[in-house]
Amino acid sequence: MEINKCECSCHDEGPDFLCDQCCQGTNMGINELAKQITTWADDTFGMDNRVGLVVPHLLEEVKELAKTPADPLEMADVIMLVFQLAHFADVNIEDALRLKLKINKTRQWTKDNITGAWRHEKSSECCCTFRMPYGNPDDCPVHVLRHLPLI
Repeated sequence: MEINKCECSCHDEGPDFLCDQCCQGTNMGINELAKQITTWADDTFGMDNRVGLVVPHLLEEVKELAKTPADPLEMADVIMLVFQLAHFADVNIEDALRLKLKINKTRQWTKDNITGAWRHEKSSECCCTFRMPYGNPDDCPVHVLRHLPLI
């Protein structure tokens, strides 16, 4: 499926011309794009745009994507909702993606014989080994939440 930038006449100026109205920011970074998406969602949906409502919507969109896995617009729906969740959790999504890639590069991967899906081997290593902003795992909020003793 080919995605056109827009329907306006600005593209008559040539393929590299971007108008400020419809094509603004097509070369922006992930965090800038996430901010635009979450600002739009907040402005559009107001208080109805919160985790409790976004997660069920995300699950619906993932099901739609599973039916048409090559549809770029369904992919975009899923990504936009993930951006909203990152916004609610005050997560820098670009940093999170870079960190996850770094972690995944160190893992051992095996293919599931039944599903064909690739999965990383489970490790006894702490989840925070690579959380660079935190020198001490006890300073990492994710580490603290994952390792709270069960009462």
